[in-house]
Amino acid sequence: MEQTRQQAAPSERELITGVDRRLRSLLPSTWSIKSDRPQPDDDLVLTITAPDGRSARLLVEAKSLVDARNVPSLVERFARADDTSAVVVARYLSPGTRAALEEAGLSYADATGNVRLVLDEPGLAVVTTGADRDPFRGPERPTNSFRGIPAARVARALVD
Repeated sequence: MEQTRQQAAPSERELITGVDRRLRSLLPSTWSIKSDRPQPDDDLVLTITAPDGRSARLLVEAKSLVDARNVPSLVERFARADDTSAVVVARYLSPGTRAALEEAGLSYADATGNVRLVLDEPGLAVVTTGADRDPFRGPERPTNSFRGIPAARVARALVD
């Protein structure tokens, strides 16, 4: 049986550091990013400045796990942040979660390379595609089907 090596999941601090680096690498060289952490335990605030001097503030919210059902609470949380756009950062965002975030008008990034950053002012759109499967979940995870190692163990226990 082929074993796949499970990657170590990044911490929220590593996610924040990673999104800062990732966005810097994706933006044209004429754009600039300034990062700020109001408090040491706070998430990141990025200021993205266009070549003509117009800028936008981005509140970066890092979560280890984000599911589509979490999107309404994220929208509510970001609605309180005046004059600031929002970016949700997680270790992995499933296709359904990415679609829910996009529908809610939120930008996102994950550790696998899925990025969607859309700003109205200054006009900016950055979209990249990463993994469609969570590389941080191993074969020992709970299952919702009769496939995989957990189901095989149940079947074996029943046979014994």
